[in-house]
Amino acid sequence: MTYEQRGLYIDSAHLEGYAENLARSLRPDRYGEGRAEAAELRRNLAELTRAERALARRWPEPETAPDCVLRLLDNAWLIHREGQSAASALNACRGLRFAGDRS
Repeated sequence: MTYEQRGLYIDSAHLEGYAENLARSLRPDRYGEGRAEAAELRRNLAELTRAERALARRWPEPETAPDCVLRLLDNAWLIHREGQSAASALNACRGLRFAGDRS
């Protein structure tokens, strides 16, 4: 994987360790509720569903769609499965610490 903000290439074997070390370097600067974050994630998943439907309408024949559209549509199930799992975990959290900009 190439981490574009830093121009680094990180192979799969070292990616988890890199992510852990990067997370350790962050300093929490605000707090929030898990339920609010879960609701935001579910809203984002709903928006993604709308985008998927619009893309499928725009390119009803898969062979005419750009590769990036095909990748999104092919992997949508994974995005939704992992997103719902994360939303459930977040919903169970009382307080969360955040670091960095929220964008």
